[in-house]
Amino acid sequence: FTFSRGSNLAATRVNKSGLIEKGRENLLYPSNDFSGYQKYSSTITSGEEGYDGTNDAWLISFNAAATAAIRYPSMVLTGVETYSIYIKAGSHNFIQLLTTPNSFIYANFDILNGVKGNTGSETIDSSITSVGNGWFRISITANFGNDTLFIYCIDSNTSGRASAVSSSGTYFIQDAQLEQDL
Repeated sequence: FTFSRGSNLAATRVNKSGLIEKGRENLLYPSNDFSGYQKYSSTITSGEEGYDGTNDAWLISFNAAATAAIRYPSMVLTGVETYSIYIKAGSHNFIQLLTTPNSFIYANFDILNGVKGNTGSETIDSSITSVGNGWFRISITANFGNDTLFIYCIDSNTSGRASAVSSSGTYFIQDAQLEQDL
């Protein structure tokens, strides 16, 4: 076996079990600057307390609308990839990660109680993991085909894809990540 050292996906390393594993790389840069996200009935404010004790989390405020969402403007998902983000409920606790144009890739999350909800039929995996102090890391994995990902506000964990939200509210986000593969 050969392996190479590096800081991106081209690198491999020998893990503690003696096996060679592929390097990991966050494909989103910058991964914690949400100021350039496209906003739909939403506003984004920086300087909030994050899951890691820093003041670089972001407050998302939204108005009730058919589309109360944000999205990374230039991120196009292609192939098997995993998107994750740290998130905390403010006055709203139901979030959906969804893609367009594929309407079968989505995952619902209750970010107040840490419960995963409905998922689309082409979603490979989704997860919600508590990281303390009301913060969770949510993720979605799918075989994307030139899709764009949205962080969408919904009314319940059983809401269908891109359901309109009927109330206004807030939630917090920090440190998005996109990785190739599972």
